[in-house]
Amino acid sequence: MKLSQTVVLLLAVCGPAWADEPDRAYFKKDLLFYASFDRSTDADFARGDARCAETGEPELVDGRFGRALLFSSRVRACCQYQAEKNLQSDQGTIAFYFRPEWSGGDYQHRHFFFYPGIRNPHAGVNAPDSMGIHTKRYRKPDQEIWLWYDDHGGGNNIVKSPIASWRAGQWHHVAVTWDAQWLRVYLDGKLTGQHPAGGRITEPGEAFFVGSSRNGHAPSGGALDEFYVYGRPLSLAEIGLLTGQPRFLTPGIVSLEPEQTLFFRSERRVPFRCELAGRIDPDKHGLRAALIPQDEDGPIASADCAVGSEGHSLELPHPVPEGFYRLRVLLIDAAGNVLDEESILLRVLAGPFDEDDSLSTPNGRGCQKPAGSSA
Repeated sequence: MKLSQTVVLLLAVCGPAWADEPDRAYFKKDLLFYASFDRSTDADFARGDARCAETGEPELVDGRFGRALLFSSRVRACCQYQAEKNLQSDQGTIAFYFRPEWSGGDYQHRHFFFYPGIRNPHAGVNAPDSMGIHTKRYRKPDQEIWLWYDDHGGGNNIVKSPIASWRAGQWHHVAVTWDAQWLRVYLDGKLTGQHPAGGRITEPGEAFFVGSSRNGHAPSGGALDEFYVYGRPLSLAEIGLLTGQPRFLTPGIVSLEPEQTLFFRSERRVPFRCELAGRIDPDKHGLRAALIPQDEDGPIASADCAVGSEGHSLELPHPVPEGFYRLRVLLIDAAGNVLDEESILLRVLAGPFDEDDSLSTPNGRGCQKPAGSSA
């Protein structure tokens, strides 16, 4: 099929509707992974694989918000997640709530998070190309929480923060950030430790472990809740947002993207992927897609879509005039109230085409016209 025999859509992402709303935006920008542990060990949101490969059986218990996972000192249990797209080794943030079964000052070595390098998949602490968060009391009168980040050459980069004041049964918020300049630890919303970074991980591993080290070794000995991973170091103010009621539970649109640059006929559909976050209920939420000429308010096509899949497609009328359009998608509740909005800019270039030409229909769920709509 020749390019001149097609109608071409050139797509570019418009500015996000939430750009000036930091309380809504903070969970969208650079968020890679989020697990509330309210229903299961799987992540609520993940750029990569959301599934947890369990070792043992972490127990669901009352959490800081909703439910949490208990990684008891008496049980070898952990959650293993794929690192691809869910974690960046060169920079990022990890944040979570933790309620210890123990009080600060004990001598146990406990892991909250462990990410072994691909060259040393079975190695432990301080192995090259690895990082982790654990507690330590080594030649010190008081217990500390350590963030370690070991580069390709085995350079030992560690930032420490005291936790001797922790008491069993009390919730604490833990956040760590890393990049090429600094390693930092934040406890209960305050910067409590930092250290200049040296080197970087060049051969990152394939999986990371939450709640303990590999195979349930050195469990954290407590309940872990609201686990976040970001692809950049968050600021102190942004970390402060994570210490409150999790706004991430508010339904929202994380991203709106085309499947690919499209070549389609006037009777074809526009396929798109709409990634959602928060507490989405298929019985209470839906999507409303519309194709709108750039200089007009009214759509030339609109349809309602279910939220059960990220892949969708909007059927267009015949013919599609040449020009610029916005593909707008609204997240709505059962009453039709708009909860969030995203847009993509389309340019339609019309040219001669042969009616006998055929195009494969891209994958995507068809959307239904809104009730009472003539578009």
